[in-house]
Amino acid sequence: MSTLLSQVQEKLQNTESSMRFMQAEHAQTLRGLHDEIHKLQTKCSELTFELHMLGDGAAPSTSTCNHAAEINKLKAEYNSTVRELHSENSRLESLGDERLSKIKLLQFQLKSTKADLTESLQKKDVLIKSLRSDLESKSDQLAYLMSKIHNAKLIQMKVNNNTDESGRRFTPTPPPLRRGSLVPDPAITQ
Repeated sequence: MSTLLSQVQEKLQNTESSMRFMQAEHAQTLRGLHDEIHKLQTKCSELTFELHMLGDGAAPSTSTCNHAAEINKLKAEYNSTVRELHSENSRLESLGDERLSKIKLLQFQLKSTKADLTESLQKKDVLIKSLRSDLESKSDQLAYLMSKIHNAKLIQMKVNNNTDESGRRFTPTPPPLRRGSLVPDPAITQ
């Protein structure tokens, strides 16, 4: 998502750069055309002055007519170029506006997705903390029960050992037998 946004921002910067370049070219062309018109108007004024100075209101020379035609031609070219540049400028502005609206939409989507993911992560963090707490509690209970079982086994072993030992102490042993007889020898038993 971030790379898409950076690509769109890069395209927007390229478009803005292209628009600035076209506007600079347009301004330079306009300055050149204005200078040319100014030169031609000056020349026309000079020729008109010469014509009036020549005197008697004779018909304008063909060179004066040619200059006027040249001026009109240059004006038409100038106006055509200005219209083309305005058209191109409008097209670039609408393209820039379109891209800007796309960028704003992507930024909104990015913020929305980021908010959703942040909320999801916070919920998962709460769940993880709860599960850890439960695990620690159960671990403590298990350790306590294991300790109780171990103690119970130790007590049972002691009881079994005492029973074995007490059974041997109190169990009478028969007296030794006389040789060759099945009756015990009284002298040995006392």
